[in-house]
Amino acid sequence: MITLDKLQVSECPISDIRDFVQRHHYSKSVKGITPTQCFRVDHEGVLVGAAIFGIPAMREAIRKYSEDGKVKMVELRRLCFVDEAPRNSESMTLARMFRHLKKSDVQRILSYSDPNYGHVGTIYKAIGFRLLGQTPPIRVIWYRDRKWSTRSINRYKSWQDKSKGLRSSTEELRTALESGDAVLRTERGKFIYLLDLRIRAGKTRKSSGSSRTSTRDLDAEQVKKLAGLVETKDSVAVTWTRNKSKSWLDSSRRKILLQHDRSVERRSVANN
Repeated sequence: MITLDKLQVSECPISDIRDFVQRHHYSKSVKGITPTQCFRVDHEGVLVGAAIFGIPAMREAIRKYSEDGKVKMVELRRLCFVDEAPRNSESMTLARMFRHLKKSDVQRILSYSDPNYGHVGTIYKAIGFRLLGQTPPIRVIWYRDRKWSTRSINRYKSWQDKSKGLRSSTEELRTALESGDAVLRTERGKFIYLLDLRIRAGKTRKSSGSSRTSTRDLDAEQVKKLAGLVETKDSVAVTWTRNKSKSWLDSSRRKILLQHDRSVERRSVANN
């Protein structure tokens, strides 16, 4: 039986975990990854989990999320555990890995959750990642229980000399598509998550004091601005309604609004 207290995390070369990842990760592959740091998770000397951090796969992601390379960022390219691993194994071991990464001056960690495999980022939310959005839907090729990029049908033996012909795998894919053995599918975009290790460490805070905002320190206009609301007046009291252009409210805004409403009610009762 695997227990949390006996899980050990250590940095390792990718050769130590390549077979494990290809066997236990849903992608069944580590191709195309440029690793920067790899970690293994052992339980009493037995490999039960692994993670690969590396250079982000998309150049646009580097530009967008690392401020054109000004911030040192890595992407969590692979994370997997054996099915017998207990709950919280991922979050606990990732926290340890992040401490190792901070020692290497890594400042941000980018990761994606693939809803096509039932992953929505629950683990990332639990350990402080911010959900930034979702990538656009993509077309992929499914062949022999594996997902292939649509770029795979246009790969040549030499990109400098296309006269040398297509790769054998490309010719096989094209034949499979024509025969129906391979199929094209549209998949949902992945959820984008980002973790800033500097914020977690408190390096970007101006002071070590509490950063909580109390409604007692805000006037009505500030409350409205923070909550994204507008006020309408009637003969009885002030009624707060949602601004249609800013109908969304996150949990902190709702909390501030609720506190403000309660204080308004108390003042109203006292005046009556």
